[in-house]
Amino acid sequence: MLGSDPLWHDWNERRSTARPPAGESMREAVHRTVDYIECRKEDENVRSIVCVSHGDIIRGTIAHYLGLDLNNIHRFDVAPASISKLEIAHDDARLVLLNQLVA
Repeated sequence: MLGSDPLWHDWNERRSTARPPAGESMREAVHRTVDYIECRKEDENVRSIVCVSHGDIIRGTIAHYLGLDLNNIHRFDVAPASISKLEIAHDDARLVLLNQLVA
């Protein structure tokens, strides 16, 4: 059972550095996502970027842009099929919408 697995506890307590077997850390996954966003942001023809991903990657990306610790990403919810929106300009980001569910 997951609740009794020490690796599961480690993953949830040290989300920024823990690594699932044969996987990448949350920090590595978020870095990959942020790299993608930053590359697209530099294109003057791009006005908006839509990213569809797993909730933890969305949480981690939001945390990155807001300067929050990845170990605390479960302090806010990102529900399946919800919409969150960041406005990113230069080195500044603002969370405009979080976890909105569309009817």
